[in-house]
Amino acid sequence: MNNNEWQPIDTAPKDGTFWIYGRQCKNCEPEMVIGWYNKLWKKFCYADGYGSSEIMKEPTYWMPLPKPPKQ
Repeated sequence: MNNNEWQPIDTAPKDGTFWIYGRQCKNCEPEMVIGWYNKLWKKFCYADGYGSSEIMKEPTYWMPLPKPPKQ
């Protein structure tokens, strides 16, 4: 897998690690968030900015997080 390319959502890891994922649909704006797969809820989730977890509706693609800078 090339870490710089988007992958279909059905190949996303479900081990709780963080990654970038998003959705694209006919009647919505494209979205991208950093999130994880919540094993308890069995849903793709992200932090909403207020300290709560939210479920992302119908994600369609994902990508691993980039490696942090060396400095």
